[in-house]
Amino acid sequence: EEERNTICGYTDENNRFGDGSLTQQFRWHKKEETSQSSRDQRYKPYEQMSERERRRHEDERKRMIEDEVQKVKQRREEREREQAWLEEEKARMQRQQEDQQHAEWERNADKFHLEQAKIRSKIRLKEGRARPIDILAKNLIEDNMEVEMTEPYKLFKGLQIPALEDLEKDIEMYRNLDMENVLFWECMTTVCEDELQDARRQAAWAAEGRSGHYLDGVHAAV
Repeated sequence: EEERNTICGYTDENNRFGDGSLTQQFRWHKKEETSQSSRDQRYKPYEQMSERERRRHEDERKRMIEDEVQKVKQRREEREREQAWLEEEKARMQRQQEDQQHAEWERNADKFHLEQAKIRSKIRLKEGRARPIDILAKNLIEDNMEVEMTEPYKLFKGLQIPALEDLEKDIEMYRNLDMENVLFWECMTTVCEDELQDARRQAAWAAEGRSGHYLDGVHAAV
């Protein structure tokens, strides 16, 4: 108790400042009065306000209302933007899922059609009624079928236009389905197109009564 009533060895009765309340807690009365005055004005009844205070009060109230309205508007706009983003993201994910499912379905469908084409080729090869496309595809068919291997380009020689046109369609079918051997089928497409073009040229010359081997002293292949 004695220590609490002493500051740096001084007491209220014995100090060089002549301050009888030296050890008492300091209070800034002017600040307290100003704060109290502000609180009194803030909570002063409307009827007791002066005209100037009323205008200031109304202006402040309007500003607070406008601020709150603006905040509500901003929150609503943020929710709307967030909702729009969620809907767009949901639609995008739905489209992506549908695209993936469609792509998977197409891959499975292509695989199924390719397997069916190979099965048909195997059957025709075993039964001795192979079509030109079966001879081309036999090099790529599994199960090590016991068939005579033929150099692919030799198959096109001697085929008539209808047979070449059918073969061209069959090659195109394999080229679209057999992605593992797409380069092979692209090469066969080029060979078939060249042979078909040459066969049509020969047919046109034959219709005109000319030989397809030599034309005006120049070989037809030139």
